[in-house]
Amino acid sequence: MRAFAWLALAGALALPPGCSSSLQGQVAPRIRGAIWIRPKGTEHVTASEKWVLVEFFDPSLSICRSRAADLIKMQNDYRDKNFVVIGVTKAARVDAEAFIDELGVNYPVIPIARQLFEDFEVKNIPDATLIDPYATVVIDNPKTLREVEDRLSKELG
Repeated sequence: MRAFAWLALAGALALPPGCSSSLQGQVAPRIRGAIWIRPKGTEHVTASEKWVLVEFFDPSLSICRSRAADLIKMQNDYRDKNFVVIGVTKAARVDAEAFIDELGVNYPVIPIARQLFEDFEVKNIPDATLIDPYATVVIDNPKTLREVEDRLSKELG
């Protein structure tokens, strides 16, 4: 009887059909942008068949600015291991370019990307989504970038 009561309570607390609190385990939305800003030394990015970390940020927020250093290191550490970071912001191109130049960002950034925020169901900034080479979301909204780093270390060495 207690097990039934627990299941009934769990069902009552579940999200309504069609609602999801995470994209984890689902096919990732297509990453597209009219404008891609590529810092010097970066090539054209093809996200297919790669591990991709999509980082949603606001260049005016100090937490996003401090996370950039970790993302730059991650891009450097895994650059030759089938991995890429892609920054996504709602900010204007000029603000994204200033962010890239000031912090030495070494990964491509898609500015003015409101649709991607909706497609990836971004609710907080900063936010991130790790996508595997098969286009499946494996980590959505990690508590820290360390969670992403641990997964990449396990998968890519």
